[in-house]
Amino acid sequence: MEAKTGYEAGLKDYVDREKAAVRILNAVGRLMYEKSVELVFFRNHLLDVTISEVINLFDYAEKVVRKPIDIYASADIAEAMLEMDLAPSKIDIGRLTHEYLTAQPKPSSVGDFLGNVLNGFIGEDKHTFEPQDVVLYGFGRIGRIAARELVKQAGKGQQLRLRAIVTRSNSDEEIIKRAALLRNDSVHGTFRGTVIEDLENKALIINGQRVYMIASPAPEEIDYTAYGIHNALIIDN
Repeated sequence: MEAKTGYEAGLKDYVDREKAAVRILNAVGRLMYEKSVELVFFRNHLLDVTISEVINLFDYAEKVVRKPIDIYASADIAEAMLEMDLAPSKIDIGRLTHEYLTAQPKPSSVGDFLGNVLNGFIGEDKHTFEPQDVVLYGFGRIGRIAARELVKQAGKGQQLRLRAIVTRSNSDEEIIKRAALLRNDSVHGTFRGTVIEDLENKALIINGQRVYMIASPAPEEIDYTAYGIHNALIIDN
């Protein structure tokens, strides 16, 4: 009977942690797409991860980062942030939860704590920002991982927006080959998103974002305004 009770208690504890992870993932998605606020966990992305991966991240925090983080406290914090008028930003909920749990004197509520530590991100006046168009020059392994990261954080219009990739050739065969390499990289693995070749417009549609494939020996020789790109940040990789 005692063994059965221990088994059931352990199972209930894990199921409760799964429920907390679901709360976190729901808040992560809503914060990203409704407020352009990206939550990370000690620099680990929380978008497009599974419930089990979230639980593993909390175990990682205790064993590797040596900062025991209560998953239920993180869920409460993430949900409280949904009620705040936050400016577009990237916030580490792992560090935030650790600060909340170790704060002295103990905060009277999660809302009061967040109001103090995130004060510089709250208010309509903090919402004014201009997205920055980005052009990648070169599309080797470094260029592909850069493209993945830029597309991953695009959300509702984040600050950096991948608009074009410049290579020496943009033939149909070259675009198809580069799309295949983006989908599956021997080092970085499979891209967990969609990549569609738009050969008519010489572009790749990555997670719904049209990224032009431009052929040129030098990025500075291109009239980017012809592609609707303005004041682009050129990244030579």
